[in-house]
Amino acid sequence: MSKMKKIIGIDLVIKERDATKLAGEMAGLNVLQIVNKPTAGFRYLRLKSRF
Repeated sequence: MSKMKKIIGIDLVIKERDATKLAGEMAGLNVLQIVNKPTAGFRYLRLKSRF
């Protein structure tokens, strides 16, 4: 099974987060965490600055 550390969701309620996680698992991914848009943007900029 492939691993996916994060799936990015935008202001998702609990049921939507669960559905997103289930969809990732059905696609064969091991979903470890779902993050919101501001957190995803911060992490992207941090990664971008390293390269």
